[in-house]
Formats: sequence, structure tokens, C-alpha cells
Amino acid sequence: MQVDDAEKLAYADQLKSSTTRPVESEAFFKVDFERVPDLVEKRRVFLRQGKAYLPVSEQQSLIVAEFSSNLEKALEVILIFWYSDIASKPPKLYLALTKMIVWCLY
Repeated sequence: MQVDDAEKLAYADQLKSSTTRPVESEAFFKVDFERVPDLVEKRRVFLRQGKAYLPVSEQQSLIVAEFSSNLEKALEVILIFWYSDIASKPPKLYLALTKMIVWCLY
């Protein structure tokens, strides 16, 4: 959810530390703080009532976290189907895919 101008002005002092641009010209989004743990750890976002005020300039972190989470879930589903049907796979294909999945997970 995008932060409106009134809320930006109310928290301008706290938002200054999360961006190098002037707060008035930066757009901010409110997201659950669990979605950007790396930015919370580095103190790059303002936290209030469980929400992280994320400047647009730091949006990449949110996208990477969401992509990684979705990829991990998809790989778990693939593994479930893979192991349920493992007997019918050719040995060379099984070995190649297993290595690829292990490489993606770690």
C-alpha cells in the first residue's frame, strides 16, 4: 500500500534515514516487515505497527525476497511430484534433475 503525503509528512524525520533522496520526492510503500528482513536487519526501513515503510529505491529487495520465496515453494512442489514418480524416470535424467534441484536449493 502506498504511503500518502500526509503520512509521509507525519513521519518525515524517521523516513529520512531510509533514503538518500528528499522524503517529499520519494515514494514509500507499507509492507509487512517480515517481507523485507534484510532491510530491517540493516535498518534501512522505518518500522511502525508491524509495517515497514519501504522507499521505492529499495524495492528490489522486496522483489528478490518474493521471487525467492515463490521459487522455494515451487521447488518443494516439484520435489513432491518428482519423488512420487521416481521409478519411471530414466537414470541419467534422474541424476541430472536431482543435481539441478539440489543446486537451486542450496
